[in-house]
Amino acid sequence: MRDAASSVVLVLSAFLSLDPVPAAAQASCEDQSANKRGGWVQGTDAGGAGSPATARNKARITPILDEIAALVKAAYPDPVGSQGKIYRNYGLESFAGGNVATYEMTANFKGYGCDKRKNPAGDVTMHTETATWLYIQVNSFWTGNSKIEYPQHFLSSDGEQNLYTVQPARVLRTPSPSDPGRRAIDATVPASIAAFPNFIHEGQYDSSERSYRNREVAQVVFITPDGKPPYDPVTIGEFLDINEARLKAFIRANEQYGGMEGYQQLLTRIPAFRQQYAARLGETAYIRGFTWSESQLGETQPFTTGEQGYMIARRSNRFTGTDPYRPRFITVFWRWQPEYPYSVRVHEAIRDKLDFAKLAALLTK
Repeated sequence: MRDAASSVVLVLSAFLSLDPVPAAAQASCEDQSANKRGGWVQGTDAGGAGSPATARNKARITPILDEIAALVKAAYPDPVGSQGKIYRNYGLESFAGGNVATYEMTANFKGYGCDKRKNPAGDVTMHTETATWLYIQVNSFWTGNSKIEYPQHFLSSDGEQNLYTVQPARVLRTPSPSDPGRRAIDATVPASIAAFPNFIHEGQYDSSERSYRNREVAQVVFITPDGKPPYDPVTIGEFLDINEARLKAFIRANEQYGGMEGYQQLLTRIPAFRQQYAARLGETAYIRGFTWSESQLGETQPFTTGEQGYMIARRSNRFTGTDPYRPRFITVFWRWQPEYPYSVRVHEAIRDKLDFAKLAALLTK
């Protein structure tokens, strides 16, 4: 019979003779950054006091912005591969001479990466910049000079017209037959978004880098009580009248300097266009490009059809109410990069999980 000491020796010998158990493989920096959960942080309020109506009602506006932020966090509670940062912005452009409050909830998502030049140890770092953003604007909408990002392009405020061109609702050019490696964009529009006017725009190919690495896609959804965009179409007749008034004003202001013959010639084209389009003067005006100048009146056919052209529109005054701080319409705008997985996740969360119906319910509170 073996004694206890012998048994211990045998057990230890058997244990030591086993092959060593390998340690768990260390995940690569790339894998760690792709799966890192960044959570949410609160950013500093922006925009100052904003319009007079915004400044007077800031205490009532803040809970609305926080309610909107809660909907965003509920749609994407645990960002993967990025960190979400929420801001409240009180400084948007006023749409009614300061009588209507305009404000915004903004969120950006900064991804994680492995920049060996900045971090030789190979640890996960957060990007310092991002192109992945979400903006939810109240009583305001995006405008700008980029037809890639914004559905509207600001033309002029002359005579308080506040004119815009509005591009077609879909501007997607993917996939490209000449670039089989280009990642296709899922342009699915779920019912939650399809219930509202919406636009999708794809960024252009970067010819200098010959890469789509920085390609961006933007989507805009308008939430309005009547289901229409927050601007009104301008008719062909109205647009001709506006151009006539602007040309006459320009000629009066500059005729002392001479050289007005070309503008005078353009002015004489307007009565001819009124005759040419006599049967269509009450129709919505569509032009051929995102921008406009009076020189285009020198063309034979300055107007085109809705399927091919850009609608002329002005900001609408149909959104009325007694409380200036309440949402009258809401614009949801986000942009993302299809080549970055974390950015795609953000897009999918907004598209598939954001409760657009609850946003719409804010219009009736």
